Amino acid sequence: LATCAMAEPLALFYRAPELLLVMPAMSIGFVVRSFRSIPMALLQKELRFKLFAAFEAIDATVLGVVMVLFAVAGFGYWTLVLGNLLGGLLGTVLLLSQRRHRIAWPRFRRIGPALSFSWQVVVSRFTWYWYSNADTVVAGRFLGKGPLGLYTFGYTLASLPVEKITALV
Repeated sequence: LATCAMAEPLALFYRAPELLLVMPAMSIGFVVRSFRSIPMALLQKELRFKLFAAFEAIDATVLGVVMVLFAVAGFGYWTLVLGNLLGGLLGTVLLLSQRRHRIAWPRFRRIGPALSFSWQVVVSRFTWYWYSNADTVVAGRFLGKGPLGLYTFGYTLASLPVEKITALV
């Protein structure tokens, strides 16, 4: 809901009316990916890293092929949006196929200690996110969509091999 609410202000900030539709579409990925948090944590807790790495490899391979096909078919920037949604859906389905967990409403009495600790983790991750993406915000606002796309593509291309290889290792 927050992402949808931010669509119009961000579209105005970046002077990109496309964000009015892209932001709500991308927010679907947040919901889909939320269903994999517990199964992923449980697989890690059970030390099933080989299975987890296999899922990462399958996800990266399928997503790479599908996104190239979308781009060749002329989907433009929707290639990235649909790729993100497909990657979230595929990863979630793979994880849930091997490690299901019952979903229950939280009892705040029982999770109180975890919440009192986790707010610090959330603030830490939020500030790290803004610190690590400040360059993208500045480039997008002052350089425009085209140069931001080139900058982001170059950065992703440079960091993707290391990111994917370390995830598999």
